[in-house]
Amino acid sequence: MATPTAVTTGPPRQQDKTNVFGRNSPSENICLPEGIPVTAVEFYTYLPNAQRNYNAIVRFVQAGVTQSAVEKIINYHRRWAKRPAHHNSICKIMQEAMREQGGHAGWTVSRHSAGNYSYPRRWNRGDLTLDNVRLWVLSEIPDATWFGPARYY
Repeated sequence: MATPTAVTTGPPRQQDKTNVFGRNSPSENICLPEGIPVTAVEFYTYLPNAQRNYNAIVRFVQAGVTQSAVEKIINYHRRWAKRPAHHNSICKIMQEAMREQGGHAGWTVSRHSAGNYSYPRRWNRGDLTLDNVRLWVLSEIPDATWFGPARYY
């Protein structure tokens, strides 16, 4: 008896990561508040797409935030009826930002936790502001002064 074979009609379907946090979630390119204390819960609740930016990810992974923690924060505070954010999608978003924007080839949370990467800046764990977190989109604009003072680290 012959075993049935699977029929495929094309390449494997990639999951769309553009609406992982809901269609009404603010853009990843929104300007971040400066000088205002913002906790990780507030950041991931109100600005979840901002984690698509390298500087924002570095800020929080250095404080020990993992994709599982992000998943729990987002799904608790940003409730929607269908398809909550999944930790695997969050992991892929974090990895993409760290690998493409940060230049850390093969970056993973576990390799970060093992101390395999160094970063241009160490964040003070007691500083709860988003000061000096420069969004990736601003680095792509030659003269981003209309967004406010350019801050590099």
